[in-house]
Amino acid sequence: MHGQGTYTFNDGISYEGEFFENTITGTGVYRWTNAVYEGEVEKGMRHGTGKLSLPGRRIEYNGEWWRGKRHGKGTLRFWFPDGSEMIFEGDWEDDRKRGRGQLKYCSGNVYDGEFVDDRKAGYGVMHWKDRGERYSGNWKNDKPNGLGVHVWLDNGNQKEKKENHHGVYIMYNRYEGMFRDGRRHGEGVLYYATGARYEGEWENDSKEGDGIFIFEDGSEFHGTFHNNKPVLMDQEKFGPKNNGSIHIHIDDVLREEQSPEKAGRGVNNVLMCHNTELRNLYEKYCQSAQANSKVSDRTSFTLLLSQFWELCRHARLPSTQMPLVRINQVIRKAMQPSPLVTRRREKVLNSVNANGVPNDSYSVHDPNNEILYTEFCESLVRIAQIRYLHLDKIEERVHALVNKDILPLLARKKSQNQEGTLQINQETQAYLASIDHVIRSLFFILAGVDLEDRGPESDWRIVYEYHITHRDVLKLFHDCELISDSLTSADVMRGCREACFAELRGPPDSTPNENSALNSSPQGVDLLCADTELTYPEFSDAIVLISKRAYEKKNRNAGSGNGIRSFLTRKNGFLTKISKLYGIVIPPAPALGGDGGATDANSVAPQTDVGE
Repeated sequence: MHGQGTYTFNDGISYEGEFFENTITGTGVYRWTNAVYEGEVEKGMRHGTGKLSLPGRRIEYNGEWWRGKRHGKGTLRFWFPDGSEMIFEGDWEDDRKRGRGQLKYCSGNVYDGEFVDDRKAGYGVMHWKDRGERYSGNWKNDKPNGLGVHVWLDNGNQKEKKENHHGVYIMYNRYEGMFRDGRRHGEGVLYYATGARYEGEWENDSKEGDGIFIFEDGSEFHGTFHNNKPVLMDQEKFGPKNNGSIHIHIDDVLREEQSPEKAGRGVNNVLMCHNTELRNLYEKYCQSAQANSKVSDRTSFTLLLSQFWELCRHARLPSTQMPLVRINQVIRKAMQPSPLVTRRREKVLNSVNANGVPNDSYSVHDPNNEILYTEFCESLVRIAQIRYLHLDKIEERVHALVNKDILPLLARKKSQNQEGTLQINQETQAYLASIDHVIRSLFFILAGVDLEDRGPESDWRIVYEYHITHRDVLKLFHDCELISDSLTSADVMRGCREACFAELRGPPDSTPNENSALNSSPQGVDLLCADTELTYPEFSDAIVLISKRAYEKKNRNAGSGNGIRSFLTRKNGFLTKISKLYGIVIPPAPALGGDGGATDANSVAPQTDVGE
């Protein structure tokens, strides 16, 4: 037999399709009494790509086969009498689910992850839509086993919760730690919606053993837990201290005072005196539209570092004395765990429960870092320690910062937040977003990072681990031979400073004053600021500001949006120069359009202020 034909076996099974040298090989259709296969065959076996349907059992597999077994990529569907269906789409090996795959249940629940021998095993994410929960982590035998994160999403009522979040809670309940057979077991941390958390040992979903409970006000309880409850000694109480204090950890600051204990009380008195206003301000900036978070799957609604940056700009806190790099380091210090928690973690790291200890190794300049209210208050204290160093006592410094710089922001109107903001048309914003990876690669080069060693492109947060200086940016424009009458060294330095220091930003149409401090050196460059550091967001802002200034000096009445793009994309312009100098691949620029339009959240510099 060779070519097209039909063959019926003694048991009633039939085949219709291609034959090759007396073998069933090619493309054809097998029919059984309760099943049909359509697809490729080889020597009588399903081999290649094909679809097997079992109408009576409401089952269908469509995908790859190997010698009669499901093997490779394929989709398996189950239909139920009520019309719902369950779908698996992913990898197969030897007729079993093995490798990556996605399993969609008829309830709407979805598992996306790894399988071994038809069971969930390895890393995977399960979203229970019917009960508003999500687990991401390790699996074994269809159950969470090992390190994972379980989040209670409250059945998706995110919008309602976000609108009222800080009055009730600041995050979703979530557990991060070890699991055994689907239950919390081993070392782990349970974060409560109110901001409290338990960090310690678990057994069969219950707090069991040594642990620390950190209350909303920052106070701590360290002891033994049994059956989800603390084991208390005589006269011992479990709960927040309720002594009218915000518990922050500033012992290193207080050691510089003549009377540390008295100074600590003074700082706490200032914070508690303005606690309501500070909480309202925290809430205000938590709701700021300036978040621009690339993390679309947030499990909390606490203050982001990018929102704290916005607060600092509005309060005009960044300065040559305290640039954003130093502010970030101050905040990082405030976000560190307490000495009590640190000591316990160090002990657990030397035990079998080490995998459940929280990992705090995030980038210090990452705009998506989350700041609790107590950490916010501690950050203000540490900023006051630097900003008002000329005052004698720490409580006087905190009082000055809170009353002169921070509390006036409560009266700030939304319209004021937009004053001096760099307005760029939508086309330019979209283009800036499209070259974000180019600016990021350039920043890595200036920071001395080998592009081959920086990690995968998808790991965008690594850029926030580095910083450069104003001097590096000035050298960049000199090396690119872009310094001219229309773009002087002073313009470059001014762009860097405007990106960093709020108090130096003039109105959008301002130009450098020849007698200003900016042009105090013989070359018109303030060399005292040359070694001031810039983070990646500030560098991105600086590129946009410098481009705008260069274009507007040549074209006084032209729109700044297209001017920015023109400076970047013109022949022998900025992008051409850095491509030749550093070998960075530049995507083609779209045609120029008109001005006007809202800014884009993912642009290179969506938050640049050019004057307030």
